[in-house]
Order: sequence, then C-alpha cells, then structure tokens
Amino acid sequence: MKKLSKEDLYKLAIVSFIFFVIVIITLFAINRKRTEPSAPIVEPDEKQFTRVTNYNIFYFVNNNINTLINYTIEKKNEGILNILDEDYKREQNITSNNLEMKIPFYNDEDYYKAKLTKSYQINENITVYYTEGDILNEGYDETTLVKENVKYLLYVDYDNMVCSIEPINEERKEEDFSSNKTISLNGFNQVKQIELISTERICSIYMADYFDKIAKNEAYKYTTNYNTKENFEKFYENNYLVSEIKSCVQNTNEVGNRVYIIIDKNNYQYHFVEKNILDYTVAITK
Repeated sequence: MKKLSKEDLYKLAIVSFIFFVIVIITLFAINRKRTEPSAPIVEPDEKQFTRVTNYNIFYFVNNNINTLINYTIEKKNEGILNILDEDYKREQNITSNNLEMKIPFYNDEDYYKAKLTKSYQINENITVYYTEGDILNEGYDETTLVKENVKYLLYVDYDNMVCSIEPINEERKEEDFSSNKTISLNGFNQVKQIELISTERICSIYMADYFDKIAKNEAYKYTTNYNTKENFEKFYENNYLVSEIKSCVQNTNEVGNRVYIIIDKNNYQYHFVEKNILDYTVAITK
C-alpha cells in the first residue's frame, strides 16, 4: 500500500474539516427551523379599490351620478327606477309605489360634486366606482351646501356603455361584490360621456374652488405662504386677486405631485400643488 505523502495528509485534513463544518451548519439550521416559528406568508392583494387620479374618469363618474340627481329634480320616476341598480332595488324592496320614501329627491339647481372617487374591476365587463361628495345648490349669489358626505356606487359596463347607481351609507369592500354582476340596457341608463378635461379646464376648476374657499373664509388653511388667518386676510385686502386666468401650465414636482402654475390677469402667480384631485395647497406670489 502506497504511503500517503505529507501533502496528501494536508489535503485530507482540509477536506475533513470542511465536511465537518458543513455538517455542523446544516444541523444548526435544521434545529433553528424546528424551534423558531416561521414568518407568515402574506399574499399580495392584486384586486383592490384604487383612487382615481385621472381627471377624465373622475368627472365622468361625477357626471353620471348627476343623471340620477337630475331625474329626482325632474321627478322622473321611470328614469330613477331604471338607473338604480337592480340588486339594490331588490335588497331595499324599492318599487314605483314607495320610491319617494326610499330615495332623496332634490330641487332645482342642486347638483352632486365629488370629492373622492375610487375604482375596482368587478369582472371582465364591469367596473364599480365608489364616490363621495356633497350635494350643492348653485344659487344666484352663492353656492350653498344642501347635504354633505353623500356616497354612491356607479357600476359601468364599458362594452355596452350602460351604468347603474346605488346610494350607500358607507364605503364597500371588494368582497362585497359578486363577480357575476351584469347590467341590462334600458332607455335611461346609457352612460353619459364628457369632453376631455384639458389643462386649462383643470386650472379653471382649481381657481374656482380656491375663490369659493376665499368666500367661505377657508382659503388661508390651504395657502402655504401665510401661516395665520390674519396674515392671509391682510394680504387679500391689500392685493387685488381675481379668478380670471391669464395663463396656466402643468408640471410635476420632485415627489411626483402634479403642480399647476396659474397667472391671473393682474399677474399674481398661484402654485397649486395637488395631493389628489381637488386636494391641494397653494402659494400666491406677485
């Protein structure tokens, strides 16, 4: 038998040491796995309500909710019954005989103004929009609040361009909706399209909303370069701010928020920083 050289003995010792280390590490890992509780596996939620950030969709939903509001103003009961969601009518036992006891009816110049809209894809054909906002009245001198925090679900079948509406009291969860949802076409529930919302239109919307806040003595809370109501009121009294727009541009800030820079006809500059649609802060400079 050939005698092992000193070099062979060194190699054998190294291999044996490496094998011993691997065995120890493996046994330690097995023992640790047995004694320590495993971390729970959290599956990502791939289907959930998502906040609407697209202006065209936001105002599309708002416009179609106002179809129901207009039917109630006109006391068009047939229209109301045909645009209300079928499942909702069945659950609430709504008929032509009890409609006025089940559904709020509104008055001339009342309208719905959404503050928040979310969307969720129920099935291949149907998207549901959750929206919350206020019922306002456009009077001759001022806009007044009729009812606040009014919530609706708008179901839309984009293939057939039909919709249905469900008044609700609180926000729904995804599991509340049946994947078998359908909407039947009738003469009153075709969706109403809107014109595309341009940057200029968005700027007009923000200026109108901000000057409405000025009229209600609420603007200082949204104005970042005046930290007290007194400072803002002093600035407003000593400067001639107007809602008439001379120019407007849209860009994006460093954290991805949309920013609208508006110059009024007296050359005051408004920097609207948008958190979400109609949720903003503004700085005013000359």
